[in-house]
Amino acid sequence: MTEPLSPAAQAVFSAWAKPVDVDRSLVVSGQALEAQARGALAAALRAAADQIEPDDGVSTEVRQVLNKLLAIADELENQ
Repeated sequence: MTEPLSPAAQAVFSAWAKPVDVDRSLVVSGQALEAQARGALAAALRAAADQIEPDDGVSTEVRQVLNKLLAIADELENQ
């Protein structure tokens, strides 16, 4: 059994996974869909974090936020 996600990672995943009206014939197995979703969400978080230039002008607060975004991406990928 995997460990539960942190509240931040769970909030991101829950926002993506809320029910939508889809053609059920297109839905793959639950595990495959969840793995795909986690990878996509992690990629989105990394892409957002990459928009900040990692130069000396980045404040400590911004660096902390970036580190949190990357930690959530890591967690989503490694579950």
